[in-house]
Amino acid sequence: MLTIGQTIPAINVEALTPHGDYRIINLGEHRSRWKVLFFWQWDFTFTCLMNIRAYHDLARQFTESGAILLGASVDSVYAHRAWTTNGLGKIGFPLIGDATRQLASCFGVLSGEEGMAEYATFIIDPSGHVAGVSGSPMNVSHSAREALQMLRMIQTERVAGRDQSSSLPYGRVA
Repeated sequence: MLTIGQTIPAINVEALTPHGDYRIINLGEHRSRWKVLFFWQWDFTFTCLMNIRAYHDLARQFTESGAILLGASVDSVYAHRAWTTNGLGKIGFPLIGDATRQLASCFGVLSGEEGMAEYATFIIDPSGHVAGVSGSPMNVSHSAREALQMLRMIQTERVAGRDQSSSLPYGRVA
C-alpha cells in the first residue's frame, strides 16, 4: 500500500462522471488541489452501496475543503453505470473503473486472493504525495466521515506549519 510521503502514479484511468458520461482522468492532473481517493471492493454489494452513498452525502463538504473526491473499484465504468441506474443512484463525484486493476495495483490495494480492491482511502496533497492513508480489513468498510476528518486535520496541520501527518490518528494504515 502506498504510504505517507510517496508520490501517486500519474496514470490515466477511465471514470463515470456525475453527468453520466465517460472521461479519462490523469491522476497527475490538478497538482494544485487536494484529492481524496477511496477504493471499494465490488459494485452491486450492500456494504459498498452504503459506503459510496455516505461519500456522496459528504461530497459537498469535501469540495468545500478544497478536495477532489474520487472513488474506484475493479469494476468497469460500464458496471458503474449499470449500478447507478439500478440501485446505487446518481453520485456526485467520478467513479473510476479499474477493470485492468492497474490503479489498485499501483496503490497497493489489490487483493491477490480475491482480485478485488481492498477498502482504502488516500488523502493526496496538492503536490501529488500521499498525506494520509487508511485501510480496512476486507469485511469492514471505511468511513466517509473519518476520511473528511482526516483531510481537515492534515490541512489544518499544514496551514499551521506543523506537517505531522505521520503522527495524526488517521495518518497511518489502520
